[in-house]
Amino acid sequence: MTKDKWKASTNALKAIFHKIWIGFCHRHCLKKFRQALSEYQNESEISHKEVNRLYKIIKIALETASSGVGLKVKIESLQMHEQAFRHTLFRTIIEEVKKNAVRYTVNKNRNGIKKTTSLVDNFLKVVKRKL
Repeated sequence: MTKDKWKASTNALKAIFHKIWIGFCHRHCLKKFRQALSEYQNESEISHKEVNRLYKIIKIALETASSGVGLKVKIESLQMHEQAFRHTLFRTIIEEVKKNAVRYTVNKNRNGIKKTTSLVDNFLKVVKRKL
């Protein structure tokens, strides 16, 4: 199952489905990068074109990595070659991606796991909000 990092749904899924494979949603991760890039653009006054280039780089790294180790290597390489990704605005996001690299690449190693959240996860969020 692919989901965001909402702990309540993760715990519920683990309780119901033993030995479930859980992947983390690329869309949620990329949204955090997009927000950080927007803040970085305001702070450093880089162009919109540069923001798009940096976004594409991180998106490609996330989509093409085939293992947790591979994703960590790609992220570390980006940090070495792109000054923007060494900025404090990206520190927590990058550390989170490295920490959960296996969950972001599980869609490459398990059939049926997509790179974006499932309908079940979105349904659980709606139920929680209504309760």
